[in-house]
Amino acid sequence: MLTMSNGLRFIGYGATVTCPNCHNRVVEQIFVRFDDMGFAFIPVWRSRFGTESICHICHTVLEATPSGNAHRLDARLRMASEATLQYAKSLTWLQRRTYLSDLRSLELRDFSAFIETHCTG
Repeated sequence: MLTMSNGLRFIGYGATVTCPNCHNRVVEQIFVRFDDMGFAFIPVWRSRFGTESICHICHTVLEATPSGNAHRLDARLRMASEATLQYAKSLTWLQRRTYLSDLRSLELRDFSAFIETHCTG
C-alpha cells in the first residue's frame, strides 16, 4: 500500500514581530513544510519545500523562506534560542533525537550542536 502525507514540522522560535494580519506582537514559530511518500508505512521519500514562520494567534504565514537558505534560518532561530532550547528540553530523548536529525538535515549543524550541548548538561 502506497501512502502519502504532507504537513509542517516545528523547528523553533524566531524573532518577536508584529503580525500584519492581527497586529499583535508575537514570537514567530518556525516550521518546515514537507511531503512524505511511503510503502506499507515505511518511509521511502521525503521532500522539504522550505520554512514558514507562523503567527500563533491568527495562523497567518509571516514569512516563507525557500529551502536551502540555512544561514538566514540559523540567524532567525538564534534570535530566540532560549525559547527553542526550553522547547528541546521538554522533549523526550526519542523526540529530541528526531528534532536534532531534522535540524541537521536542514544544514543547521551548528544550531543542533548548540541544542544538543545545552540539553545534555
